[in-house]
Parts: sequence; C-alpha cells; structure tokens
Amino acid sequence: MRKITINLYSLMARKRVRTVSEVAQETNISGKALYKIINGQTRRIDFETIAKLCEYFNCETGDLIVFEDMQEVG
Repeated sequence: MRKITINLYSLMARKRVRTVSEVAQETNISGKALYKIINGQTRRIDFETIAKLCEYFNCETGDLIVFEDMQEVG
C-alpha cells in the first residue's frame, strides 16, 4: 500500500530552518495547521498552502508532497 506524505522536516533541514513556528510565521500558515499536515492528521491541503510552502522552500510540489510505500506489519 502507498501513502502521501508531506516532506516538511526534510525541506526545513535543507533550508536550515529550526522550528515549525518559523515556517508558520514566514508563510502566514498557522502552526497548528502545519503540525496537522506534518503528522498526517489532515485530509486535504489547499493549493494556496501548497503554493506558500513551495515558494518558501523554493521547491516543486514533488519535493514537498511524496508518494511512498507504507511498511506492512506481519
């Protein structure tokens, strides 16, 4: 099975951003919303949010949104 994940921590490390709060402040996206996105607790993300994150990290959507295999238990 595969799942979609948001590669935010990796992009933060690449840009040397230390906290999600810093991303929130610079992008005008709430910290609560960012944590939900990071932890997979959201079911959808607005195009505006994706655009803000891609602009902030100077990346493409494929760098931000990753489609990966889930590890199966058993």
